[in-house]
Amino acid sequence: MIIVSDAGCDPQFVFQDLGNAIRKIRVDLGTDIDINVDMLRRRNQEGRSRWHHAIGTIRYYECRCRRAGRRAPIPQTVTYR
Repeated sequence: MIIVSDAGCDPQFVFQDLGNAIRKIRVDLGTDIDINVDMLRRRNQEGRSRWHHAIGTIRYYECRCRRAGRRAPIPQTVTYR
């Protein structure tokens, strides 16, 4: 399991730092990461998210094993109670 924490300032919830990291990983390592951040986007006027984590898939194309991994980045979000 790979856990990544994203603590960048992102008041508009566009996940630019995460996107840049994924792009750099693809270019440098030849590895793709697919992640859906919809549940992390702001859900109300208070800026709270429905979830405080997202799970994605890592595809290691250069690896002989051809196995996919899972990724669980932990951005700073506030969830509903």
